[in-house]
Amino acid sequence: MKELGGDPSQVSIMGDSAGGGMAINLAYGAASGKLTSSCGPMRAPKSVLALYPTVDVGAVESVTTLGAGNAAKMYLGGTPKQFPDRYRTVNSSTWITPQAPPTMVIQGKHDTFVPPSSVRQFVDHARQAEVEVDHVQLPMLNHAFGSQARNSLGFQVITSLGQRFLTDH
Repeated sequence: MKELGGDPSQVSIMGDSAGGGMAINLAYGAASGKLTSSCGPMRAPKSVLALYPTVDVGAVESVTTLGAGNAAKMYLGGTPKQFPDRYRTVNSSTWITPQAPPTMVIQGKHDTFVPPSSVRQFVDHARQAEVEVDHVQLPMLNHAFGSQARNSLGFQVITSLGQRFLTDH
């Protein structure tokens, strides 16, 4: 990255839905030193922006709308009872340590794919570990509310809040 003029100490990571959970897991795992790479040491991102993140695939596995439960089972090869280690590994709470970078989580209060209660529980656990977490729950919005149209209100909210968070971190 340095060869291209980038500053590795200024990298933030962002993801939405399953990618939001993956962004959190990568950032928190790198910050804790528990996540390793065959390419050498991993630098933790400066901050994380996660949109409607799947922080607990086990919670999604029990959702019947939109095929969420089937998606979770396909992602991990079965149910939490069949593969508890897989579900624990991808659960974002597994990776929480006080070293985790500042995080912003944005989710619709009426998300029918990723249960809002699972995200609130993750945020509570992270805050208990003294991780700086901004948690924004937007009324009347469902899953992936900002991903369809660049001029939508949801996209504008994500852009505005995300830009402010990234500028501050």
